[in-house]
Amino acid sequence: MFFSDYLSNIICKYFFLGENPPSPFLNKTNLYMGLQTNAVGSGPPTEPAGNGYARVPIVLSWYAQDRYLHQANNPIYFPRASGGGWGTIYGGLLYDASPVGTGNLFYWVNWEDVSGVPIDSFTISGGQRLYFPVWRMFVALRGKHFYPDYFNVENGGVSDEYCGVILKWVQNIEAVPHARTYNMAIGRNAAFDARGNLSNYYWAECSGDGYSRQPINASDWTQYPYGVIKNNKEIIFTNGAQSDWGNITDVLLYPSDAPNNPAFWGHLDTAITVNENDAFSITENRLTITIGTRNVI
Repeated sequence: MFFSDYLSNIICKYFFLGENPPSPFLNKTNLYMGLQTNAVGSGPPTEPAGNGYARVPIVLSWYAQDRYLHQANNPIYFPRASGGGWGTIYGGLLYDASPVGTGNLFYWVNWEDVSGVPIDSFTISGGQRLYFPVWRMFVALRGKHFYPDYFNVENGGVSDEYCGVILKWVQNIEAVPHARTYNMAIGRNAAFDARGNLSNYYWAECSGDGYSRQPINASDWTQYPYGVIKNNKEIIFTNGAQSDWGNITDVLLYPSDAPNNPAFWGHLDTAITVNENDAFSITENRLTITIGTRNVI
């Protein structure tokens, strides 16, 4: 299950620009599931019309062990289709309103079978009823499996802890301060684990003379469509290297009120060696963070 563009943009505004969600955004655990009748990526999603179709309520709860939102301990039953049925169904949709044609899309989902094999579509004919067993719906920022001491490594990611911060804020499970500022750290990793993840245990922050984390404020970001945020000015490690800093492979962003818990990290395209008297900086628009997914619906 993935974030919609609507939700991705709201998260960017709140967590980077310090802007409150616009009305009628509502933080809540109760959402309403609909079904998509046009292929994902073909345009705005459409839903079945008539023949007994209706969105159904779904409650998402926080699953702390693997750090994602999951379907609460109740199965999901759609009404039984009448007449000619609902046609071909390509995906699932979670809205913040019950009536068809209203509300804001929060999440969308592609189908897969019980073994995790993707399913392009299926047909619901008259007399059939769609049913989801308990724990078959979940929302995650980085996929199904999280490991508490690891970061995802597709050129960057969100730390496990901050996955929870964002998701719990969206569903009104836990409050988060309104204005967020970050401090950028740089350093290197020594190894990747067997799962293809960057191990927190192998992350080594710079510690040479002249090194200090650099603050990034709300005014230093520019938001772009589809949940994308970029730095709008050069980020300079102002003191410069007064001794060798070594090989730099990664940058991390720490919330200013959580200096030991990184929120986001990025892997440099090319490692950089910083020697004494060198300067390290990230030029304008070269630090890109994308929340959610690409624009598909």
